[in-house]
Amino acid sequence: MNAVGVDNAVWCSCVAYFAMKKLNQEIMFSEYQYQIIQPLVLSARIFGLCPIVFAKIGKFYEAKYSKVLVLYSYTIVVSIGIGTILGVHADATCGTCTIRMRKNKTLFISACDIAIVIIIALYGILAIPYRMRTFIKLLDIWTKIDNVIPISNHQKYRKKSIVFLLTTLLNFTALFLFDIIFYCFPKGITITMRGMVDRSIFYLKKYTTYYLLYYIIVFQEIFYWHLISYIHIRMSSLNRNLRKEKQAISCLFRKIFTIRQKSTIIVNKIELKSNESLKFERNIADRMIELLTVYGRIRESVEIVNSTASYGVVLLILSCLLHLIVTPYFLLIEIIKARSNMFIGLQALWLAAHIGRLLIMVEPCQKCLNEV
Repeated sequence: MNAVGVDNAVWCSCVAYFAMKKLNQEIMFSEYQYQIIQPLVLSARIFGLCPIVFAKIGKFYEAKYSKVLVLYSYTIVVSIGIGTILGVHADATCGTCTIRMRKNKTLFISACDIAIVIIIALYGILAIPYRMRTFIKLLDIWTKIDNVIPISNHQKYRKKSIVFLLTTLLNFTALFLFDIIFYCFPKGITITMRGMVDRSIFYLKKYTTYYLLYYIIVFQEIFYWHLISYIHIRMSSLNRNLRKEKQAISCLFRKIFTIRQKSTIIVNKIELKSNESLKFERNIADRMIELLTVYGRIRESVEIVNSTASYGVVLLILSCLLHLIVTPYFLLIEIIKARSNMFIGLQALWLAAHIGRLLIMVEPCQKCLNEV
């Protein structure tokens, strides 16, 4: 075990080193932009999904990568992943005293479920070099957009981010606690190779890392929700400015054309354009060019997210869909056999959680489509 631990530490150090060779980009942005992304970055950093640190330089903030956090990201997922595999193996080899894998069918489904969790968590962490380069590029694009169309009421978006983070984490924490209580209750004895230990202690030791991996998956979905929401903020701002320019253009044409009582549009009076009128039209033209540039950058950010996050999103959606097949199956079996009301309630909550996970990824995309 000591040799394995040393090899894992060396492997994590090597991967983190070569990742840092590529992660040398830095970006400057304003304080209100920092206030918007701060809740996401600080919370995702705990689970190793965003190894970025901020440094205040004058009125601006600089975002750059941290070698320590990159190493922490790889170390935490490898450690938790190995702990989960060892814990599941210990439970599966307990024979008749196993907690979660009492039947062959349950053993197969549980093993597939845990394997999916491990694969998605590993993919999310090991793809950090590629994903963080993309995130830095998106921040750069959004900074250029905000220089043209500043975000108004940034405290509103910061508060929305915090509320979403807390609500999601509290709901999943309550679900995990209910799941733990169910498998630890009633107290029993589980026979292992080392002797007899308390059932609840055995379960907590073997499956705590599994719930930590699930937190990493939930944070991947939260991260994706924020990315699409940040794009939606810029799309909404662009549409508001386009509506303002439309009103300005309408006012300009009202000065040139009039509508008579018979609803016939004619030229009321042709005048030489004054310097003020020419300046007004030039301002509108320049503004429309700026907005077209903003549109191009928003489209570029959408294409970047589509091209880089597609594999991870597909894995997350497939995970939700598989759980939405398996969970109702167990729920219906328990309802028909009427064996455990507590287990029925637990499966119903897991079903709602998987639907919620799916909505987390779909809802911001639908908001963006509504802006088109």
